Amino acid sequence: MALALHIKSPFSLKYNDKFLGLASVDNGNGEVHELLKPYAVEAKEEVTKFEFVASSGPDNSLVHIKYCHNKKFLRSLTKSLLWITPAEDKPEEDRSKWTCTLFKPILVGSNTLELIHVESKGHVLPCTSSAYDSCLFALQNPPDHLEPRTFTTVFEFGPPTERHIKVSGFRLDEYPRVLPVDNITVGQEHADNMDNVPKAMKVTILHDQLDSASNCKTWKFLDNNDLWSNSDVTTFLHSPVPVLSEAGKIEVSEHFRFHGPYKLGTRFETRPENMRTTLEVVVPPKTRVTATIKASKVSFDMPFSYSYTGNFDDPARNNFVDKLEDGMFTGVSLYDFIYQTQFSEIETTN
Repeated sequence: MALALHIKSPFSLKYNDKFLGLASVDNGNGEVHELLKPYAVEAKEEVTKFEFVASSGPDNSLVHIKYCHNKKFLRSLTKSLLWITPAEDKPEEDRSKWTCTLFKPILVGSNTLELIHVESKGHVLPCTSSAYDSCLFALQNPPDHLEPRTFTTVFEFGPPTERHIKVSGFRLDEYPRVLPVDNITVGQEHADNMDNVPKAMKVTILHDQLDSASNCKTWKFLDNNDLWSNSDVTTFLHSPVPVLSEAGKIEVSEHFRFHGPYKLGTRFETRPENMRTTLEVVVPPKTRVTATIKASKVSFDMPFSYSYTGNFDDPARNNFVDKLEDGMFTGVSLYDFIYQTQFSEIETTN
């Protein structure tokens, strides 16, 4: 499938936060040419709009690029000057002609691409080494220091019908940041030995003093929150869950995973339902035992990498995966459980 079919027209091309548009450029010798350069801070109607037109040849990776402002196709300025200008009235597919209008977009992300000028085999990039400062030029051997080498396509795709976020890895070696510890009571129960002899008793403690905030998790994104701006779209999260071991060490295990709908950036809370611990205690005669479970509560932050895909009405858009690094997980866990027993004499009446 031609790349032209993947990109919705019309679209804008952005380079270093500036949109490509047509500029009248004087080379210093009295010659003025209409060339493309990144200068606009916002997309302005047809001035910054382009269309891909699929090639009619057998290579479906090639396209013609039509500039919406003057309805002409991009080509080189002259046979020897490889500045890019929208000046050709009709698509030209003869690669032996310098007026050839074929380009090869190479997709490197869901909305970023490199652009190759087919006739010269040059990388199309802004060039700063001449009087045509920052205008597009087909560079045969772009220097290594020239960054970026890609354009961002900006177009209206409409929101996806659903999103999928897959956490690919937690970066345990970077940090995590562990916040101060708080000691809490998990649960408490008592039992009475009314006999005149010691008695082995089982005390079952319900973990009923835990609120949901004692076991919560949050996945958030530091740089790409615009991806999730449409709250009407259901997002499915697929992630292992970091946990705190009894030794206080953060571990990531495939045994603990989250799969399902999730409102990104919000706190996912779980309250232990009917969770209980049974202790065996030898209780002296005429004595009440009060058994208490305490634990240390700690919250921690950990960065993670993830991939993003979406289900769009346009099936071509579904083929692309964004790989991002700005994820931050915040977890609250309990560890270092302590079991305490306290005995008190039962007062009896004669």
